[in-house]
Amino acid sequence: MCLSDQQCCLASYSKAASTCRIDTSEQCCIETETLDEWRLIHHNSYKERPVDCNDIPDKFQSGVYKVFPNQTQGIDVYCEMNLDEGHWTVFQRRENGSVDFDRGWNEYKLGFGNPKHEFWLGNKNLHSLTSQHNYEMRIDLIDFDGNTAFAKYEVFAIGDESSKFKLTAIGYHGTAGNSLEHHNGHGFSTKDSDNDNHSSHCATVYPGAWWFNACVTSDLNDSNMSSIKPRKRLLEVAKGKRTYQSSSLAHPFKYASKFAVDGRLDTIQHTEKQHLPYWVVDIGTIYNIERVEIYNHQNCCGERLRDLDTLIGPYHNDMKFCAHYAGPSHTGDHLVFKCGGVLPGRYVKLMMRTTEYLHVAEVKVFARIE
Repeated sequence: MCLSDQQCCLASYSKAASTCRIDTSEQCCIETETLDEWRLIHHNSYKERPVDCNDIPDKFQSGVYKVFPNQTQGIDVYCEMNLDEGHWTVFQRRENGSVDFDRGWNEYKLGFGNPKHEFWLGNKNLHSLTSQHNYEMRIDLIDFDGNTAFAKYEVFAIGDESSKFKLTAIGYHGTAGNSLEHHNGHGFSTKDSDNDNHSSHCATVYPGAWWFNACVTSDLNDSNMSSIKPRKRLLEVAKGKRTYQSSSLAHPFKYASKFAVDGRLDTIQHTEKQHLPYWVVDIGTIYNIERVEIYNHQNCCGERLRDLDTLIGPYHNDMKFCAHYAGPSHTGDHLVFKCGGVLPGRYVKLMMRTTEYLHVAEVKVFARIE
């Protein structure tokens, strides 16, 4: 009640009288005290209202506070006061899939959920927050086994609605990988508003909503989280594994096969132009493989990727068909091939059934882990 009143400094409550009152004096103190049996509950310790969690005093604990960013009447936000020097304004949280994130434009614009649990603060609120100062962003991830990773960006901002709430996220460092690089500078897409750079509608291919490009290297609003269970999950198993290919264009080290599993989108593997060019990864042991994802060349010539077979098997000369892609693809495309269940395999092979160059930026192989 107190923080919804622009003139409120503190609220007090008398248990005996079952009565609340507010104090609108200009100065506030911090300590909670009892005076003439009135319990004083101090909400503010500053002359002006907080515009974000940076204005919340150091001695306050993590929790939900009302802040008043530009052009708002005040919004409830969760302030993380302990992690990495504190004062982080949290705008999204996922826990267990209890909240449906497959929503439309207006819901993502205004926000939904409970800031103490699963929620999205709202793109309109994000724009109001990030347009008033310079901000950085931190993303913290934890898997079902308790493994953690983080990504931190020195510059973070969200544009207004006319820009489709365009994302700016630059200056990465951390341990999770720079997955937002592919999405930086792009507008927000939902199932009823397609603003991505892909021939399909990414927000329906990957139910949820995000700053899709073509389509994703990250999607923290994926609604499929609700179906994930700790004892049956997918693990990416190809990164850093041994690879080989039918040929290498020009200098063999510049376009080596290993660059398709190095975790980066700014490097590529590249064969010569030849009949039936192929690329293979040996993931080291037999996994139950559910899907293969390919990130096409990010800068050039994406249409070359076409008439492509994905093959999986326990030996390099004993492979079964997983999926076929007729294409042609486009520069920067993110392609997902599902095998219609799982295929046991140690080797994954990409082979084009034509005469062409084969070049991709990254290949990810996802295996089902019980």
